[in-house]
Amino acid sequence: MDQRRPLDDKVSIQTWHGKNRSFRRSARLLDVPGLGSIAAIKIHVRQSGHFSSTRFPLADPLNNLWLRISWDGEKEPSVHAPISMFFALGQFGYVTPSRSLAVGLDNDWLYCYFPMPFKRHAAIDISNHNLFELENISYEIHYTGFHDDFSNVSYFKVAFTQQSLAANSGSISLLEVDGAGHLVGVVESIEGPKTQPSGNPVWFLEGDERIYTDDCRTPIIQGTGTEDFYNSGWYFDQTTFTREMHGCTFYDLDTEGRARVSAHRLFLQDAIPFRKNIRAVIEHGGTNDVSVQVRTLAYHYLQPEARVALCDFLEIGNPASESRHQYSSTNGRSSLGLHRSRVIEIKFRSWVAEGSTRGKVNSLCQYRGTTRASSYAECSTTVLSTKEHKFL
Repeated sequence: MDQRRPLDDKVSIQTWHGKNRSFRRSARLLDVPGLGSIAAIKIHVRQSGHFSSTRFPLADPLNNLWLRISWDGEKEPSVHAPISMFFALGQFGYVTPSRSLAVGLDNDWLYCYFPMPFKRHAAIDISNHNLFELENISYEIHYTGFHDDFSNVSYFKVAFTQQSLAANSGSISLLEVDGAGHLVGVVESIEGPKTQPSGNPVWFLEGDERIYTDDCRTPIIQGTGTEDFYNSGWYFDQTTFTREMHGCTFYDLDTEGRARVSAHRLFLQDAIPFRKNIRAVIEHGGTNDVSVQVRTLAYHYLQPEARVALCDFLEIGNPASESRHQYSSTNGRSSLGLHRSRVIEIKFRSWVAEGSTRGKVNSLCQYRGTTRASSYAECSTTVLSTKEHKFL
């Protein structure tokens, strides 16, 4: 059958499949023109031969088998990552495979159910970077027509990283992109030396996540520890597990003096929105004080255009600026709860989502170089654009 075929709007779901194929280098799994949406990607791997030759199943073969997905002829693919990370198994193989609602492994079938809309074209490729040919690989890709207004729809993407970080260096980067969209999931595989001053072999799990959106200089989300971020506790020390939205697929303290952990979390019911940009990081250790090697993957939906506009600027302590904005303070305190003795060092910015003309907007106050979230402020500046952002 020809891999390149147009979508048939009369058929609700169409399936492209291959059975017992061998992959020595790379191959195209799907090439579809037209407006549509991928509904499911499934890949069948038999856990025998190369797939069971390591201590933990599927580790090296799937680390070296990469998935590449491109939408609408883009130069850089939206998905380019090892299958091990894309399906939330992690870098080290697994003790307990992920079986989440959106991605995982079920009866030797890797599956992904994230909806993936495209406007003109979809291409899915697989690349084998192993030194051997992979045999008996089967796959199914389900796709359908798309009938909504595509101008308000985001593209499905992943951000895959490989990082080697020394102690007392910067945090682990999970996602950093410009545009509007939603963060909908994270996979992390991390390893570090078991010998730590704290005596805790997985001290790197003390790292807190911090998520910044829309030029905010303080995190909109700040956590209390890596295992907490992945909806667990006590350093995953009970057992590996999988749940509908999160899991710990791998935990090992016995490999050449190294501690290794893989975990994942989906944000399906609590997707993290951003309208201009997002930067998500997580520490390695309580104060980034553990040297680590880490792979991360962040599932997200993205439109490249920002959906937020700077509507106004108020500099507190500038009489002209205060007068223009009818700003005042009483009894040494401003209406925003800022002490009068500090206002000369404070700049106040208001952001409003496109489409709003008056309403309460989240405000940021900068004081001595540190941005603090303040109370809400009224903004009446007209914003011309009326776009709304839609998340699938």
